[in-house]
Amino acid sequence: MAGVSVEEAKALICDLCANFYKQGWVSGTGGGISMKAADGRIVMAPSGVQKERMTPEDMFVLDATGAVLHTPAAKPPPARPPKLSECAPLFTAAYELRDAGAVLHSHSLAAVMATMLDPAASEFRVTHLEMIKGIEGHGFYGNCVVPIIENTARECELTDRLRQAIAEYPAANAVLVRRHGVYVWGRDWIAAKTQAECYDYLFQAAVQMAQLGLNASVPPPPPPLDGKRGLPSENGAAAHAAVGNGAAAAPRAKRARLGAAPPAAVVLDIEGTVAPISFVAETMFPYARDHVAAHLAAAWGSAEAAADVAAVRAQAAEDGAPIPDDAAGRDAVIAGVVAWVHAAIAADRKVGALKQLQGHVWRAGFRSGKIVAQLFRDVPDALAEWRNAGVRTYIYSSGSREAQHLFFGHSQAGDLRPYLCGYFDTTSGPKADAASYANIQLTLGVDEPSQVVFATDVLAEAQAAAAAGWRAVLVSRPGNKALPRSAAGARQAAPRAPARAGALVCNASLALPRAGGAGLGCCVERAVRVARTGGRRLSRANRATVVAAAGGKFDYDLVIIGCGVGGHGAALHAVEQGMKVAVIEGHDIGGTCVNRGCVPSKALLAASGRVREMKNEMHMKSMGIQVGAVSFDRQGVADHATQLANAIQGNLKRSLEALGVDILIGQAKFVDAHTIKYGLPGRVDVGGQVTAKDVIIATGSVPFVPPGIPIDGKTVFTSDHALKLEWLPQWIAIIGSGYIGLEFSDVYTALGCEVTFIEAMDKIMPGFDTEIARMAERLLIKGRPIDYHTGVIATKVTPGVPGVKPVLIELTDFKTKKVVDTLEVDACMVATGRAPYTNGLNLEAIGAETDRRGFVPVSEKMEVLGKDGKPVPGVYCIGDANGKYMLAHAASAQGISAVENMLGRPNVLNHLSIPAACFTHPEVSFVGVTQDKAEEMAKEGGFKLGVAKTSFKANSKALAEKEGEGMAKMLYRKDTGEILGVHIIGLHAADLIHEASNAIATKQTVQDIKFNVHAHPTLSEVLDELFKQAHVEPASSSSAAAKPAAKQPVAA
Repeated sequence: MAGVSVEEAKALICDLCANFYKQGWVSGTGGGISMKAADGRIVMAPSGVQKERMTPEDMFVLDATGAVLHTPAAKPPPARPPKLSECAPLFTAAYELRDAGAVLHSHSLAAVMATMLDPAASEFRVTHLEMIKGIEGHGFYGNCVVPIIENTARECELTDRLRQAIAEYPAANAVLVRRHGVYVWGRDWIAAKTQAECYDYLFQAAVQMAQLGLNASVPPPPPPLDGKRGLPSENGAAAHAAVGNGAAAAPRAKRARLGAAPPAAVVLDIEGTVAPISFVAETMFPYARDHVAAHLAAAWGSAEAAADVAAVRAQAAEDGAPIPDDAAGRDAVIAGVVAWVHAAIAADRKVGALKQLQGHVWRAGFRSGKIVAQLFRDVPDALAEWRNAGVRTYIYSSGSREAQHLFFGHSQAGDLRPYLCGYFDTTSGPKADAASYANIQLTLGVDEPSQVVFATDVLAEAQAAAAAGWRAVLVSRPGNKALPRSAAGARQAAPRAPARAGALVCNASLALPRAGGAGLGCCVERAVRVARTGGRRLSRANRATVVAAAGGKFDYDLVIIGCGVGGHGAALHAVEQGMKVAVIEGHDIGGTCVNRGCVPSKALLAASGRVREMKNEMHMKSMGIQVGAVSFDRQGVADHATQLANAIQGNLKRSLEALGVDILIGQAKFVDAHTIKYGLPGRVDVGGQVTAKDVIIATGSVPFVPPGIPIDGKTVFTSDHALKLEWLPQWIAIIGSGYIGLEFSDVYTALGCEVTFIEAMDKIMPGFDTEIARMAERLLIKGRPIDYHTGVIATKVTPGVPGVKPVLIELTDFKTKKVVDTLEVDACMVATGRAPYTNGLNLEAIGAETDRRGFVPVSEKMEVLGKDGKPVPGVYCIGDANGKYMLAHAASAQGISAVENMLGRPNVLNHLSIPAACFTHPEVSFVGVTQDKAEEMAKEGGFKLGVAKTSFKANSKALAEKEGEGMAKMLYRKDTGEILGVHIIGLHAADLIHEASNAIATKQTVQDIKFNVHAHPTLSEVLDELFKQAHVEPASSSSAAAKPAAKQPVAA
């Protein structure tokens, strides 16, 4: 909404309401419009006002959260007092979840009738109607789907249902309410208005088509394929010549996108070409594997089941793994078949017995609706376009023909089988054999092999088709394996490919085909153009050539080994800089932080923190709040953490896929500095080898477990296990009192456990600033069921049995090495830090090695250092693997720095500007050095150290929250004002630290930053007061204090 002020939005709403009143969308006081202004405020039409007579003065103004900022003045009777529409929370949901610029609510009769076409339907669906093109992200041939939610007595009660519908239908820009109306939104008021008009047209069309007995959700039947191959004309009829009765010829046909000479036939592969590899690998194969036993049990005794078992038995006997005969009984036979099927799927075998049985299992899944085929979004449009152009389309896949029928008959776009003319599987021959394509050609009824275009994602198949004389398209899709080196870079070069190329590499994407785009239809068009270039027939040798970009030496510009927060941040920045990127991940997208660290632990802290707060009766009563008995569901708390981690992991994966980053699965190792081999032990379905100009190692870390501590995952465990919260021990010992140990002590004590810390150093929380640690001990340890042993190590830990046998912990004096005590506890958590995960990288191949702790040595530019101490060209290492600063956001910053350096833009990250936080209640955060370190620097550098302090007890917002416990401290040079460190403990300390960290990063002094303005009353005023406490005393040129400070060390 750039450029639209609040006042302009008010006037626009008045005009739109008057217009919509004439159209019948709003009547009397019903319906409504809201609009976001340039400053983020939301202007909303009131309730209870005649919509056609509204004036700008009648409007409410809200903030982004829905809080009212301005209420219009009341007007004299008979006007009603101003009232905020009950639609307000529904409008706010669209602004929040879809970043909308305007939201409209219509009581259009067409919208109401559309919800009644099928009173039991949960969605409205139309296809092949003109105005679908006016809905963002949709096309004429696609399906336009709008969710339908049930009405309630009051509109505000619809909020949860509407939010759920918005989340479940990400492609929809509207939600229908049964017997009520529709909510429509857009990125600005023009888009919202346009889409509202298009939706209303579609609602009316569907209702009127139903009156004629037509179903708007079903595509029209295909025209007869009689071989005449006429192209669509201006009026939609096939072009034809004038007949003998002197009738005028039909209007001249439009120039079809395929040109004047489209191919006679298009043959498509499925996996990786029309459907994501992930759907086949992650949905179809697992479904067959997991349901084969139930399928055979249900079908036992039928001729089909007997034939399936017989086929498997024959193949298994040939494999040397016989299936029990029928005399062994049904269960034994089924178990034998299941075991063979699991092994065959794991080995990615393509044998007929497996295909036959899988096809029958899939048939049941498709017909029951448990499986819905997922196609790339450009496929339905391409199929419809080819059909309308008279081009026959076929499928050639390694899956059985029955499976192909099922796949296209039950897709998310509906039944697409009317668009297809035939199906081929490997009974026609292997897909990498040119003879197979020659055999299929005999069925297609074409005169020349060059009249056929074949699209696939497999190079060997494209080459085989080209060798048979077909025009081949090598399609690149998100999630496909990297193209071979010979085809690298051809994605961009394809539109300008030389005429001699017959197998065309095309960067097909999920976007619908458009001018200059690269959808599936565009790929085929390019293949036709390349074949016609120069007007000469191509030789078979030249047709077998794959287009390669000039100078394409590597598969990728950048390959990142590991996809945690650091690898993800590096990938996003590299793509932004125009680089072609792949990530290789052997475990989970998101790494430790998202799956086993920062993210799920914060979910546990959030839930347990609520429990602690509500159980603190004195705190609640001090604010006038009476709370009854507080209880919690342990599994529900655990599920919250798991669900959050899964959601964030999915978001990260989708963000990479949306940007075209290839995600390769496997554990990686170097072949040389530019070649990476990857795979998983025991898996033949994943793996390969890729090359890259630059490589980033971002393999992260794992929990460090000291010698003598066996991990059983039940009574003795690390943070990885603790996050599952499988049980709550009455008494738990935590080895280590750093961030991880402190955060889990916060969780456990809030949920009713007792905690004992075991710390090797002489004081608790040794990594904190001493003064902050003392206050943290008072707020986070004393007053809670926590005790601690310092100066000791756990030299021997014996696991127990939950609720039966205790865990025994032998404590040894850290200095004397003598056993001093033995603890008996219910559980023991090991929180002694983390160790780099760098094993198996084969660094020897690039002339490098890890240090004694396993870290990869790097330069200040994140370049991996070889054994000779010099950078290894093109290889970088970031995050926990290099040990510079083992925090997720530090890894991301290092990744961005590495990308900048590989692009020739020198970048050195100041690690002393990176903040750290402990998310206890209250939180602790810091940036820079501790006071002890600052005093050392001052002594060495000959300058006077300044120390400023302030308390949360002086902050109005903290006092309003009854959270006045806390302090902030700043360390700075009194001669120059340079900020050396800031430490905070108190409410939302983790959020407050960033002003200080950014000041250090941008080299602001205390003189600069004390002029910053902070909103009142906010917690940020804690820092405002802190900065104002600092006083600079410039030293004379002859003073010893003017000596330059020693160079600040990089934080470790």
